[in-house]
Amino acid sequence: MCISGGVWWRRQAGRTNKIMDEKKTSSPSLLFQCLPINFKKSNKKSISSNSPINSPPTSPSASPSPSLIPAATKSNSSSSSNNGSIGLLRSNSSKLKLTHHHHHNHSSRDKKDHHSHEQLSSERAGDSTTFNTLSHHYHHSHSQQQYHHTHEYDQSNHNNNKKSEFKCKSCHYQFDQGETRLVCVECKDLSLCKDCHQSNDKPSLHQDGLAKFPHQFTKETMNQKDYCIPGKTLYDSLSQSFKQFKDRRCYGNREMNHTTTTTSGELNDYYTWINYGQVYEQSLMVGNGLCHFIDTRSFLAVCAINCMEWNIIDIACVWHGIRVIPIHHQASKDSISEIMDNSDANSIVITNDLMDKLSELIHEGRLPQLQVIIVLDKGKQSPRFQELIQALPNHIEVTNYLEMVEIGQTLPLRPHTPFTGEELATLGYTSGSTGGPKGVILYDRQFNYNITSTPVLNYPSYSLSFQTMAHAQRRLDLRTIFAGGAIGFMSGGIDTLFQDIQILNPNTIWGCTKRVETFLTFGSFLGENVKSFITESWPHVPLMDVYGFSEDIDFGISINGQLKPNVEYRLEAVPEFNYYPTDLPFGRGELCVKKPTLSSGYYKNDVATSQSFIDGWYKTGDIVEVNPDTRKLKIIDRKKHTFKLSSGLFITPEPLENNFNGSKFIKDILIYGDIEKTYLVAIIKPYEKYLIEEKEDLKKKIYSDILSIAKEKKLANYELPKLIELDCNLQDWSHQNGLLTPSGKKCRFKLIQHYKSTIEELYAASASEISTIMKSVLQFDNDDESLSFTQLGGDSISAIKLSNMIKETINVDIPTSFILNKENSLEKITNLINNKNNTSSSSISLVNWEEEMKLEEEIQILSKKINTKQVESIFLTGSTGYLGSHLLYQLLMNERIDKIYCLVRKVGFTSNNLLDHLNTKYKLNINGIESSRIIIVYGDLSLPRFGLNQDLFIDLANSIDLIIHNGAMVNLIVPYANTKATNVDATKEILKLAIAGQHLLPISYVSTIGVFSASEEDQGSERSETKEITEKTVPSLSHLSQLNGYRQSKLVAEQIIKEASKRGFPIIMHRPSIIYADSTTGIDNEHDLIRMIIRGLLYMGSYPTSDHQFNLVPVDWTSKVIVNLSLKEDESFSSSSSLLIYHPINETLVSLQSFGELINQQEMKEMKKISWEEWIKDLNETNESNPLYPLKSIFNRQQQDENAISDYLALSKKKFSCPFTNQSLLSINLNPCQPISNQIIINNLNYLNHSK
Repeated sequence: MCISGGVWWRRQAGRTNKIMDEKKTSSPSLLFQCLPINFKKSNKKSISSNSPINSPPTSPSASPSPSLIPAATKSNSSSSSNNGSIGLLRSNSSKLKLTHHHHHNHSSRDKKDHHSHEQLSSERAGDSTTFNTLSHHYHHSHSQQQYHHTHEYDQSNHNNNKKSEFKCKSCHYQFDQGETRLVCVECKDLSLCKDCHQSNDKPSLHQDGLAKFPHQFTKETMNQKDYCIPGKTLYDSLSQSFKQFKDRRCYGNREMNHTTTTTSGELNDYYTWINYGQVYEQSLMVGNGLCHFIDTRSFLAVCAINCMEWNIIDIACVWHGIRVIPIHHQASKDSISEIMDNSDANSIVITNDLMDKLSELIHEGRLPQLQVIIVLDKGKQSPRFQELIQALPNHIEVTNYLEMVEIGQTLPLRPHTPFTGEELATLGYTSGSTGGPKGVILYDRQFNYNITSTPVLNYPSYSLSFQTMAHAQRRLDLRTIFAGGAIGFMSGGIDTLFQDIQILNPNTIWGCTKRVETFLTFGSFLGENVKSFITESWPHVPLMDVYGFSEDIDFGISINGQLKPNVEYRLEAVPEFNYYPTDLPFGRGELCVKKPTLSSGYYKNDVATSQSFIDGWYKTGDIVEVNPDTRKLKIIDRKKHTFKLSSGLFITPEPLENNFNGSKFIKDILIYGDIEKTYLVAIIKPYEKYLIEEKEDLKKKIYSDILSIAKEKKLANYELPKLIELDCNLQDWSHQNGLLTPSGKKCRFKLIQHYKSTIEELYAASASEISTIMKSVLQFDNDDESLSFTQLGGDSISAIKLSNMIKETINVDIPTSFILNKENSLEKITNLINNKNNTSSSSISLVNWEEEMKLEEEIQILSKKINTKQVESIFLTGSTGYLGSHLLYQLLMNERIDKIYCLVRKVGFTSNNLLDHLNTKYKLNINGIESSRIIIVYGDLSLPRFGLNQDLFIDLANSIDLIIHNGAMVNLIVPYANTKATNVDATKEILKLAIAGQHLLPISYVSTIGVFSASEEDQGSERSETKEITEKTVPSLSHLSQLNGYRQSKLVAEQIIKEASKRGFPIIMHRPSIIYADSTTGIDNEHDLIRMIIRGLLYMGSYPTSDHQFNLVPVDWTSKVIVNLSLKEDESFSSSSSLLIYHPINETLVSLQSFGELINQQEMKEMKKISWEEWIKDLNETNESNPLYPLKSIFNRQQQDENAISDYLALSKKKFSCPFTNQSLLSINLNPCQPISNQIIINNLNYLNHSK
């Protein structure tokens, strides 16, 4: 390494600093000579190169002299007004002011004690008590002159004796503004005046106990904020820093100690430092040498490990307007070739280890434009390296770093030609994970803003530079330079990294250290596990989790999920994933950002630019959720790397691969989907230690583990690879073989090419393999076929998918209800597939409805009576559901209710969680409500006694006055067998609870108007006269088999309720119709059929001409009615009275057609009006993106039976009336349900535009 002139500093074990001589080079003095500002020569002579500036220690363990400032001044101390380092002149109110700390008139104290920089340098030349700071002057052996700035000086600051913010830590003297103070380079906020430094510097003053005493000091006159004033260009900003901080430590390395007994030597246990002045001078020579090979405004590729020389070349290119193209030092040959070709770079800087790769590219004819190779001298050049050099074509010139420096020293100096703010300054290439690398365009103004706009670093500040310079590390290092910080470089690989950290003891690092002040991550969001580890291990250290990308030169767009103030954002809908900016509670969609530091596009790539950069906005490809009030950001998906299956589903493979990488078997996994196929396949590389097993046995184990992970992560069925293949080749995916990018990401398109034949073989599975496919869909991979689909975690959507998949593969119809029936094992389903002609209903187990409706004889009230006291405590089931949440809210609003016992299945769910649920999800005003009024009862409706032991069950009964049984499984797809436990058996457990305590408890039971069939023949007394359905109408049991499983279960439960009422149980029953949105907010039930239908209309863009109608009641009205009727103080619950039935319904219906017409009127979407038959046909041909897709199989099998379809869609041509309910409501001052107004529907439609 060639370092021209000056002193090398070293930091031993992060604790002590020593000084050693560095051999001087014989070059002319270049200090500031090329800066485009006026200079005049000083009469002062520079120190002779033969005169030691500081005497080196006698051994690495020797300590420097504690006396930092000599006791007496020399005779040349009179010229103190214009000495010191060069200050950058700025215009302010027509007066030039200096920004550097040595140019000032001294206060009385400073006049007495201050010694100029040149004086101290001269004194050190002949004084045994060395001045151990970084403040020496730059010089060369034959130079006799130094340069300083011509300026007009503003003396106002010191004449007025304005005080600064700094105090001497020892004597507490408060420094004047601009007055020189001595600042410790080890400790935070430690300043001393000269007197105290000479007489009273002691270890007790220093906070950093890791660095051995005495510590080194530098002279400072301003605070960091005043130093760090951005220039108009990056050139202005960096040249200012090198002038202002010339005596501070800049770059440090751990050098090799060749005096050890080992052949190659060992790394020193200290860092050796060069200061800003030395780095600046060397960058001048490097730049002068570069200009011999490279034209200004050309591109220079740098593909090398992070090192000091890399950084100095980068700075040198700033002086001469050369565009640096960083390439990851582990880049593949393809990446290097593509980047060189795209950028037209004809020169490249490499390290020795890259020569093989570069030579291959040259001889393959893939770098025809290459003319110059500059080799960084890191390690001895091998014979192989020399052979490669000799074999290169004659037109390629090869040089090394030292030769380039020597050329720069000998050639006449070229004037600096920096970029203007609007010129292209550099290209930052993306990793190429989705295709070829794309060159992100960065102008000088953007680059400069990025380097200078971040918070000012404290002084002293140390950072460790160890990441590739192709990404954020380059910018972080330049920011450190701008702020006058010190950068230590990693000395080797990961094996020495932690030793480097221990020795350097940095303040800021992408890792950990004993005195770490900040944790910084950059790129995508940090994983929760890593974040938890950091915050728990270092609870008092701030973590900066920065989200950003190559297309933005700034320091990310968010920190810890908080969007930065200078970021404009908008969300674009991603309808294929059902993400919309109008989703609630927060908008979701693809994140688009706009800010000053964004690139304008990709270099020479108009197609990619037009796709990602539109009207100043950058489309990130990240799907996010943003709270507009707090600007909090959360990434929830990725749009890039997605592919579409024939089912219409879009798949993002990375999150799935990340999940399955959690398997102990899986080292790497590639998930692939084909547009012509309905399912995913995967290529898996197992860990080597498992390769001793038989391949098929290992495959079974891996797939079983995949199924377990999918269940644990609650992945959708379509997110599972249905077939897998193992790659047992020992060669890993790597950047060397082109299957990974240099940053370690999957190079997906190359992986797919690599495994093309394997993927084709997987998809060529014949129909005979349908059993394997079916098992994969069912998440089942062993020989035990006794388990049911639901026992294996299957849901209604995956059951529909399996039904459709079997139909597509072998053309066999399997009813979805058969698949979902928990009583049907895999063996039954397999048998049904094998017996293709036996798919009739006879193959499906029949339900003995008479047995289902029986109430056990032991459930009797006996002699128990109702407690006559006023109802104060209520047991509520289903409190977390849509209607249940509103029932809970109505109860909380009633001041007479003291306690509400809520049955909650989720353990750990608290009363505060319930209140927050009401507030955030349903926007219900809970101000003033005390959470202590809610008592959580952890249990499950589907279990005997709800999962409570006998004592708790009895205690619950004795604690309450009324039961409101609202909980139920509401699913229109699953069969009766699946709903029985929750909807039927739980009703019996409610009756048992009513008689478990000292008193008989009244029950308010919530059923549904859906117990009536579309083909209902009224069996009540009014049947022949009105054909209306009223509270007196008795639902027909003859059509029970035509209803869906949910409605069957509710009708069966009603028979049990009626029998209990006959036995004297005090019960009232409510049959609400379709519970619609809140009349004010428009918020509806995200799981309800009505939302599915409306969103299906919106998705399809059409509505049918039909007289099918909805019976809709607003949820706020319904909940108020049920609560108030339940609390009605009359004989409602008298054991002698008959069962009272209320119909909270709407006597005015809303047609399906009216929704489509209103959507058109509001111009929400253009809707086509088509016939019912056309609409059904379109629905049958839809894909899984359609919200109505779960009902597709129903229409496929029942499209000829309109009444059956009506039952499933809860549509009815029947007229409902509710005279008894209306009369009861009026008696308690409540109005009957009003017709659903257009405004309520509009409110709901607006809400749907804000929800998924």
